[in-house]
Amino acid sequence: LPPPIITATVSGGNLTLTWPSAWTGAVRVQSQTNALSKGISTNWVTIPGTEASNSYTTPINKTNGSVFYRLAP
Repeated sequence: LPPPIITATVSGGNLTLTWPSAWTGAVRVQSQTNALSKGISTNWVTIPGTEASNSYTTPINKTNGSVFYRLAP
């Protein structure tokens, strides 16, 4: 399969990430939240249950510095 492409949409104060359904069970969403001055780091956390779907929705928390998401095997 070609590498999955993540699509991000914002609606009603929520962020929704989607990726091709062919990747369901093969990848999971990981995230990290850091201060704006820090940027991306190595402190990735797997979001439970995301390997069983091809989408993830979360409320946008404006008090977070920066939040990064990725798909991981």
